[in-house]
Amino acid sequence: MQTPHRFGFLRRHIVPLLAVAGLVPAGAVAGCNEGPGDSVCDSPCGCGDVAANDGCCGASDGCCGDGFGCPPGDQPVVYSDQRPHPLSGGTLLITRDGYTAIASDPDRDRIVVVDLKSGAVTGTIATTAGGEPGRAIQDAAGYVHVLTRAAGEVVSFDPTKPGISATTNVCDAPRGIGYVAANDQLFVACAGGELVTLSSGSKPLIVKSSIIGRDLRDVVVSGGKIFVTHFRSTQLDVLDATGAVVKSTMPRGYTAQFQDQNGDFPTFTPAVAWRAIPRAGGGVFMIHQQAKSSPTSIPDDGGSTYGGFDCNSAITHSEVTAFDANGDVDQADGTGGLSSLPLPVDIAENSDGSRIALVGAANGMIVESTPESVVASDGCLQNFPSNAGGIDANGNTIDARMESGSAEPIALAYDADDDLVVQLREPAALEIHGNLSGIVSRHIDLGGPSRFDTGYLMFHSDADSLSPNIACASCHPEGGDDGHVWNFVKDGPRRTQSLHGDIRQTAPFHWKGDLGDMAAVMNEVFVKRMGGMPQSPQRVQAIESYVGTFPLAPALAGIDADAAARGKVLFESTDTRCTTCHNGAKLTNNSTVDVGTGGVFQVPSLLGLSNRPPYMHNGCAPTLTDRFGSCGGGDKHGTTSQLSPDQISDLVAYLESL
Repeated sequence: MQTPHRFGFLRRHIVPLLAVAGLVPAGAVAGCNEGPGDSVCDSPCGCGDVAANDGCCGASDGCCGDGFGCPPGDQPVVYSDQRPHPLSGGTLLITRDGYTAIASDPDRDRIVVVDLKSGAVTGTIATTAGGEPGRAIQDAAGYVHVLTRAAGEVVSFDPTKPGISATTNVCDAPRGIGYVAANDQLFVACAGGELVTLSSGSKPLIVKSSIIGRDLRDVVVSGGKIFVTHFRSTQLDVLDATGAVVKSTMPRGYTAQFQDQNGDFPTFTPAVAWRAIPRAGGGVFMIHQQAKSSPTSIPDDGGSTYGGFDCNSAITHSEVTAFDANGDVDQADGTGGLSSLPLPVDIAENSDGSRIALVGAANGMIVESTPESVVASDGCLQNFPSNAGGIDANGNTIDARMESGSAEPIALAYDADDDLVVQLREPAALEIHGNLSGIVSRHIDLGGPSRFDTGYLMFHSDADSLSPNIACASCHPEGGDDGHVWNFVKDGPRRTQSLHGDIRQTAPFHWKGDLGDMAAVMNEVFVKRMGGMPQSPQRVQAIESYVGTFPLAPALAGIDADAAARGKVLFESTDTRCTTCHNGAKLTNNSTVDVGTGGVFQVPSLLGLSNRPPYMHNGCAPTLTDRFGSCGGGDKHGTTSQLSPDQISDLVAYLESL
């Protein structure tokens, strides 16, 4: 068992604290004399050394290369030639031979095939520009099928002959893919709600497509059953052989065992199912977040509210939920929590089910443990995985190892030797961790242009935060929102706002429109609420421009086009007054108004509305139809009381089509 290596964590969080306190000499921040792998350099480098790889500290030294921990004037800014996609994770597949890795590389428009025995890249498949290759699966004939999330395709190829591939258009936004050997078919889950059945082989063909629910994520085939997850809600659907939903379940919430600053025992609600995989013996492992549902205070004098060093103090934390072969939660209440693994974008299980591995993309943490150590204990109470290798409250050894590195791990998988293979985003590489040892036995460079990007790092990393375990992407996964309604002590309930669709032209920002620009957002949210360090104007511009690249989420599938057309006429009618506020390219006039919903609030864009339930600033409307009910403000919020139920239905169809 290896002692947890926490230098990367100390470099990110403790070093900046020392610098702020004046305990570190200017121009030679502590830790900057440490090179890659913690080897000592010939001479220390100061914050003025801003190159991505300056020969001393490297790209993620806590000071020089990426700017984390530097005073605002010394924080470098790098824009990638091709801005990276918001992180989704889960982009690595090991084929059935156990030694061939399929690495989807969404930031370089390619799929890379790697021989793990020799460490050689044996093939590269170029994908549609901006197509964002993601999840992959292998069928019985050996063909690999990779989804392109933005291009709406399935890319199919023989990994022994990667120079030949075929594409099949499947849906606007494919997210998860599974293979059912019994009928030799592929199942693709789409964000728009479609479940698409395809034949397998070299050129899959669509057999049928049905709508089973919005915001679909992963398809898991386990124990002869088909499971589908929903991204933000974390709902797990159990399907029959035809793809029909026969049962739906959810992870359980969590109640902390220690009081917070309000004197409450914080409660949490499941949110954001980042990844789900088959569980040995049948069932599903899901790694997801828990979002705070009990009251949260925002101190007037500053101080982090959103971040924290444990589950008790942070507003989100990660959790692993085990479901049995019937789709029921298979663990006790209050178990499965993870105290220091923000952005849990992937989970993997080895061949016999004796080990699982987890990754926290926001702090670069990789954890390997037994399933029992994770799902049979309260990891939040025991500070797991930070206490990996130590003794738990019952006197038992915590059977786990943990590593913190400076790279960007985004995916995990086990090879035939039960070595853990880790995919790194930047620079693109695979690392093979020796069997249960934690030692990196091989580093495989995948090549390709650099996609180092300051805006991407600021959005996805907690390395700039003095109060860790929180990143922008924690509440805005994949550049959108987590669908959660927060309970603020002073302001009341507030639903997370979406960042999809380039929000730069919709200022002022925040619920009440009281933050005039991105600099104000960074000061109020990133610095005051998340505990991040003040940012230079150049770095504020970097994250603003990065957020501006987020595309609209796809509209809900299966909308009645005729109903939407009738609804458009109603929407644009002077009788309903919808366009008084919702006009222009973004369908907002950027005003802050009182529409009878309890105060003055910013007029939101209506683009991508079907992907943003619940609705209203406080999430009081579970559906768009409910928005026209008791909590929607009545005729002060548009004039719609005269509309019939059928007309309301038409208006909703139009809004969902945007």
